[in-house]
Amino acid sequence: MTLAQSAMLEEIACWNEEKCRQELHSTLPKLVSIYHNAVSWNEHFSVLKILTKMFLPHLHVSRFEEEFFSKILPKLVKMFDDLMSELSLKASGLSSQNLELRTALRQTLQTVINIIEIISQCVRHLCSSEETLIMEDIRSLPSCTLHVLKNTFQHCKESESAYNGHLSLVADLLQALFKEAFLLQKALMELLDRIFLEKASTDKEAVNMVTVIHSLLDICSVISNMDHALHANTWKFIVKQSVKHKSLLEEQLRHNDILGNLCEDLLFSFQSCLQLAEQMKQSNLSETDFTTEYKLFQKSVKLCRFFANTMVHYIKEFQPFLSKCCGRVHKLFLQIYSHFPPSLYAPALLDTHQNEINSIVIVALDPLITLMLTFTSFAEMVLSADQQICPDQLLSQCLLLVSILDKLPSLPEDKVDMWCRGSQFPEENVRFPIFQALFWSFQQCYCERAVPIYLPGVMVNEKPQNRVTLHHYVCVHLCAFVASLPSICFPALVLQCPGECYQLIQLSSLLKRMMYFITVEHHVLFLEKFSPGDPGNLVLWQHISLKAFNMDLRKQAANDIMRSAVTVCTRWIEDRGVLQELELVNTALCAMWSVCRCCMDVIDEEILKSVTGHVGQLWMRMSVQQVPNQPCVQGTVHRLLLLSSALVQNLDPPIISQIVTFLSLLLPAHPPDETVLAILEFLESLGRIFVPQEIQVHVLPKLSDFFAFLLAEKSWILYQHVLEAFTYFAEVTRHEEVVPQSLTCEEMKSKVVDFLSKNIPLQENVDLRIKRLKSERSTLKTHLERNTLEAAHEQPCSKRVRQETVEEEHYERAVQLVEDALSALESLLQQTPAPEWLAPRIKGLLDQITGMRSACSSAS
Repeated sequence: MTLAQSAMLEEIACWNEEKCRQELHSTLPKLVSIYHNAVSWNEHFSVLKILTKMFLPHLHVSRFEEEFFSKILPKLVKMFDDLMSELSLKASGLSSQNLELRTALRQTLQTVINIIEIISQCVRHLCSSEETLIMEDIRSLPSCTLHVLKNTFQHCKESESAYNGHLSLVADLLQALFKEAFLLQKALMELLDRIFLEKASTDKEAVNMVTVIHSLLDICSVISNMDHALHANTWKFIVKQSVKHKSLLEEQLRHNDILGNLCEDLLFSFQSCLQLAEQMKQSNLSETDFTTEYKLFQKSVKLCRFFANTMVHYIKEFQPFLSKCCGRVHKLFLQIYSHFPPSLYAPALLDTHQNEINSIVIVALDPLITLMLTFTSFAEMVLSADQQICPDQLLSQCLLLVSILDKLPSLPEDKVDMWCRGSQFPEENVRFPIFQALFWSFQQCYCERAVPIYLPGVMVNEKPQNRVTLHHYVCVHLCAFVASLPSICFPALVLQCPGECYQLIQLSSLLKRMMYFITVEHHVLFLEKFSPGDPGNLVLWQHISLKAFNMDLRKQAANDIMRSAVTVCTRWIEDRGVLQELELVNTALCAMWSVCRCCMDVIDEEILKSVTGHVGQLWMRMSVQQVPNQPCVQGTVHRLLLLSSALVQNLDPPIISQIVTFLSLLLPAHPPDETVLAILEFLESLGRIFVPQEIQVHVLPKLSDFFAFLLAEKSWILYQHVLEAFTYFAEVTRHEEVVPQSLTCEEMKSKVVDFLSKNIPLQENVDLRIKRLKSERSTLKTHLERNTLEAAHEQPCSKRVRQETVEEEHYERAVQLVEDALSALESLLQQTPAPEWLAPRIKGLLDQITGMRSACSSAS
């Protein structure tokens, strides 16, 4: 700066307001020129002080940008950036011994504070103006100010590491720096709130305001864990301005970033609440202690509620633009629920703190869920068939689906349909119906069901019930939703459910329960509407318990179902057993089994005899070789085993022998787990009868072989079922010799004896039990996924059950039956005298065998 310029500045510094006003237009350009040519910081600040304090107040608002901000602020920001770079380079070398560096850093920090003070003077002057402000007149000020604010806050945030452990040497200046930046941002937001954007405003003005909002959004990510009040007020301003200028800005705002940052800030605040609550729990503080930690905890809880409410407000205003944000919101729900009781992955909290978080934070999320239900993309995300959910979030998904169920009745019919029907067209993203998604999710919560965890019961007389298990909780809420549906939907929930699946099992259980609440008049109407005499309705009747009907209706329905099912079986047998039509037989067998389980006593004797005869014919047409690779044959064998178990006391001895022979070939082929469980049920049923004398020599040794084979099972899931079946058989059978002959080694005998004598290991503590259950979850997941994939990918082909490739197997089984019968006859001859008619019958059999032998010779 020249001597003349210095003299000029000294003279101007003595001017009064009137003189400044008179000389404004002639002096202002000269001062700006001196400012740009200044060299030292002192020279810059001496000019800036004169400009901001003496001349800025006399400029008209319309000339701020052109004559002042556009000429002053760019260089001021350049000075700020240079100073911040200097701080970043030198801060790490700070120490108490290096006095020169310490002094230099403190001077630099003070200079940065001075820059912020100058910008603050500009902002405060505009705030005090009563004139209408438009963005075009001050466009440089917001952008430059926000740049300075972001970098200042960033420096303060990183100061702990930046100053290499010597923060105390400059802490007073950093606090002053943060305070000045805090006040500057507060003033800037006050100023921007006065900005007026008309509907006819230029695109440039709208872009400038959008830039301001996005810059504040970036600042939010910096200050999120620095100052709660500043953080919340910044968010209030962002949302307020977005809504205020909605019509002009809605298509330009980064909605995904805004909502995504809200999610992140809500999650961060929630995690802070949990950490503080956990620390108070570990510090053994009583629930009534009002410590510093507790006050900070309350602030964090309130901040969570603020973010949840802000999200609701923002989503309401900008709903058409938020479809791409649904995945992040879904993730937020899962993350929050997974870290809060009753999740097994949640920290241990005092009841007071847990209740406080629940009543403020979790409750605040409820309207957010309601708001998201109208988004198709949210439904696609929540119900996606391809989503991969972490083990710690499986319960969260289940609870979210239950919450959604509770809210669906209040939605328009088309939205309810969207959630209940799943994807309908190939071009849609594949999504499950909500029932299927809920059943799948509930099934995955193995640990939570086994512990078990407890949730609040429903409200009764305006008070919540005692806490209930997850199973109870899901059932109650599911039933409440189904009860809200039109009655015509009930059978369609079942009739449209595809194939064999866990979801169908759960849904059918629901239907069984609801039949008990229907009046007799409605039972009559139900029978008329879905006649059990129509084979097409067997798919429905297989899921209904006839115990719900009175005796007359029960007997009518039971016999009609059995007749319809026999008709289906007869048609299939006469059609020479086409494989692709076997599913109809499977449905018929399910319906017959359902009847036999609950009301054998009402079935007419003639119909029962026809059923047992058809069971024998169906067993003759089953092929062991087709069970592993044909799901429909596997399903038929499974259902035949269950039905045979229910009918075991009515089966003729040759049929029992035939089934046992089939199983002797099937078990070594390692059938699917579901089939093994059905085999166990059949073996249990054999314990309830006395095996007829003529087939004992064939059946009893094989029973011992079966149990010995199954007791060697390696899978702990199946082994438990085997132990239970063997225990039941041992307790009720009259053929006691089978039991010891089944135990082929000492280890097997020891395990069974321990089980029979109820020798249970020492009780685990809760933590060890939860840890074990979590490890078992992966085993169950693999097991269930394997079964699901097999059912989904293996489709029956258009073949017949009886094929040339399996005829040899049928010959083997027939010959085995003949051999068994001959062995039984030989045993009888050794025990009692032969009747007179026996010799001619044996001669006839010999002639028949000779004829068959000749036929074999001719064929070869």
